[in-house]
Amino acid sequence: MLTKWIGEGSRWLLDKIVGALAATGINPNFLTFLGLVVNFWAAAMFATGRFRLAAAIIFFAGFLDMLDGQVARRQNRRSRRRGRSGETRLRSGGAWSEWKKPRSKRARTCA
Repeated sequence: MLTKWIGEGSRWLLDKIVGALAATGINPNFLTFLGLVVNFWAAAMFATGRFRLAAAIIFFAGFLDMLDGQVARRQNRRSRRRGRSGETRLRSGGAWSEWKKPRSKRARTCA
């Protein structure tokens, strides 16, 4: 029951935010670009070992990712390209973080 209320409340809040953004006429591609910039920031924080800050930034980037698609649908616009560039930046940050560690401290993987 509690999770149902949380879901309904968050859906209501997201709908209000999307409605306000769509009413401004903001281009959903701008929100996509902003999400890309935020993902670069998260990757940089991840690469420098600031994992908690990176996690918070990733949540914000995910929120922007939800917004751009919802705003595009509300404005009857469709994105020409739909990619996963944000995830690529985050993985690159993780790889950089591991690569710059001394060899003895790197995560060990079994093949």
